Amino acid sequence: MGDHDTGEPDLGDDVLYRSKTGNYDLAAKVTSTKKSLWIGGVQAGHVPDLDTDYHVHLHVFTPGNQIQYQEFNVPIDPTGKTPRSWRYF
Repeated sequence: MGDHDTGEPDLGDDVLYRSKTGNYDLAAKVTSTKKSLWIGGVQAGHVPDLDTDYHVHLHVFTPGNQIQYQEFNVPIDPTGKTPRSWRYF
């Protein structure tokens, strides 16, 4: 699990994702961190790079019909107030 004191995430961490509208939270799993991101995939254009050690790619789960989706290069916000951000539970 990631270091909850520094906020630096680990691959596979369960986190909360603040919706794009900022109105609600969704469960998410970290699918890539700066440490785990394969640069070959970035160079080939298959996956976006991450801006910092605290940005992640997420797999977001929903209770609705869409079920799940990807979010890329998502920044951390420990307060959970910033739309399209992640934080620990």
